Amino acid sequence: MSQSNGPLAVAGRRGGAFEEAFHRLASDLLSLEINTIIKSNIMGTVMPRMGHALIGILKDYTDQLAQIESRLGIVSKSKQPDREKADRDAFDKLREWASELYGSQGWEQLGEEQSANKLMLCRIRDNSDEIKDILENVEKRGNPPPSFERTNVAPISLLPEQVLRIRKIWEIGVETIEMQTVIQLDGDVVTRIRPQRARIANDPLFAIHNSAVSTSIGTWTRLVDTVGAFAKTLVSAFFPGRPKLTE
Repeated sequence: MSQSNGPLAVAGRRGGAFEEAFHRLASDLLSLEINTIIKSNIMGTVMPRMGHALIGILKDYTDQLAQIESRLGIVSKSKQPDREKADRDAFDKLREWASELYGSQGWEQLGEEQSANKLMLCRIRDNSDEIKDILENVEKRGNPPPSFERTNVAPISLLPEQVLRIRKIWEIGVETIEMQTVIQLDGDVVTRIRPQRARIANDPLFAIHNSAVSTSIGTWTRLVDTVGAFAKTLVSAFFPGRPKLTE
């Protein structure tokens, strides 16, 4: 009978876990995204505890959907979530509410706002699905169903990439992105600009966005180099029999 719990088996499992974690980290570095947003009130605070962040996302999304519903002049049939309780059911209701509004009548009366509001609904729908999947994954790993209230925010165990996804959702919120540049590791660059912003002559926001892109590229390059060096160390430490990575 083979022995599966010996030192070599344990080392193999550890090596596999490190390889998986490193693969996820490297995948996140394949592209760089720079967003420029104009905001009238900047809090300047770090992201709160995960439970509070999810409650904040829930409230922002609920308020935004209510505003869009009011602009359309309709009354939604979807069940609205409890704004004070962030759990999988609440984000499922947000997803259904956003989907219903997207397929509603009356969009033509919004004129130029139609496209922006529909894209916001897509953001809320897709991000609510993303959060639902993350909370469901927590349950699948043997934890109680995550549920957060303002006065009862227990710690939650998330994978690093899940923390990053929720952080981005929290950071962007329901803000309007004026300019966005996405850079792929193979050199492809895509810049998106809102039509209303593109019509402004000598807009100083272009210089601000270009500066942010330059700064981000420098940081991204250094981070990619660091991950490459880490990969060499990882291979040497856990897989001494494998060929060394070369430049």
